[in-house]
Amino acid sequence: MHRLFITSLAFFLLAAQWAAAQRPVSGKVLDKWTAEPVAGATVFMKKTNVKTTTDAQGQFELIFPNSGELRVRIEMSGYRPHSSKLKEGTDNSIRLRRKGPKPFAEGDSTFS
Repeated sequence: MHRLFITSLAFFLLAAQWAAAQRPVSGKVLDKWTAEPVAGATVFMKKTNVKTTTDAQGQFELIFPNSGELRVRIEMSGYRPHSSKLKEGTDNSIRLRRKGPKPFAEGDSTFS
């Protein structure tokens, strides 16, 4: 019984240490020109195989290891790939540039 208690205690201490070594970081991917959310963009954690996809509001969350930089690469069809450094506990808004020319906004004029 005593051996089972010691083994269980060791397991829970190791699990707690592992959980403490994780850093959840979230952010939002937006279109650079319209500021609209970009749904379905792939967010890659640099130097790993970990990735996630933005939701309908352009939001994502990744769990980073306790050490190292918080760097991501974002890719989306129709947009230029973008690399960014994230910060813990802040609003990580990332704006993606579309491929091709800037779209015209309502009220823009090409006449002078």
